[in-house]
Amino acid sequence: MAAWQVVAPGSRRFRIIEKNPVTKRAWFRRDRTAEDSREWWTPDEEAKAMALLFGPWRERDLQAAVTLTTQILLGLRFSEVRALEKKDLDLQVPGIWIRRSQARKVVSTPKNKRARFHVIPRVLADELQKFMLRTEDQLLFPDPRGGVLANKVLNRWYRDLAQEAGVRHITSHGARHTAGSIVGRLKEHRHLRGELVFCRNDGRMLSKAECKRPLWRACKRAGLRRIGWHVLRHTFASHLVMRGASLRVVQELLGHASIEMTMRYAHITVDAKRAAVELLDQRHPDGTMEPNAV
Repeated sequence: MAAWQVVAPGSRRFRIIEKNPVTKRAWFRRDRTAEDSREWWTPDEEAKAMALLFGPWRERDLQAAVTLTTQILLGLRFSEVRALEKKDLDLQVPGIWIRRSQARKVVSTPKNKRARFHVIPRVLADELQKFMLRTEDQLLFPDPRGGVLANKVLNRWYRDLAQEAGVRHITSHGARHTAGSIVGRLKEHRHLRGELVFCRNDGRMLSKAECKRPLWRACKRAGLRRIGWHVLRHTFASHLVMRGASLRVVQELLGHASIEMTMRYAHITVDAKRAAVELLDQRHPDGTMEPNAV
């Protein structure tokens, strides 16, 4: 194969062959195992590093602490970390929008061409908010000397952290693998296997039957007549109206385009009608009507 790799270009140049029949994928490659790939921290090693980041490092170098913590917890690429801006941080949820990446001097979209949102712990959001107030740059994680964060700076922080924690040295890419192992363990929970909140164990969408049966079982145990899921929507709207909610508010909650559609959902019971009529009987002892009776 090595000889053919040398002969093939000349053979094409002299038109002995039209194209190289052996693709690049066919060349022999040494099998790579997890141990051969980039170093990443085990859960025990990560715990030692995080203890330092939330302890001495936070007091000594807040910028390094929040930058490393964010990448380790979220598994961000280095190109995404350095391109984060302060406006990408949502302190209400809290979370961070990943909208861009920067490789060398080129700013573009993330690697998969799609923006994504990461929910972050409240304690990390508080630290990021505190750190943002100390910098004037629009970048969330600028270089200590100003401008875009350099890869050698981030790797130096990881080297110092590993040495102090007594764990293996990793690079910024190794931190992404560390976060990947965390996410992999979390994906044992079904809600992290897909985007759906109510789903099967494998993360796929529930079938119609799988939705109906639990509701029917609940009706049977409560001694109620069997109903469907859409009846719960009618019940929600009717109870709001009977408790005094305006139809306009109910319309917004149900997502209706017109008030006429909402009125179809607002079922009024006989007791509610009787209570409305009884408002006419609210009189003073002298026979005059209450000012707010109607």
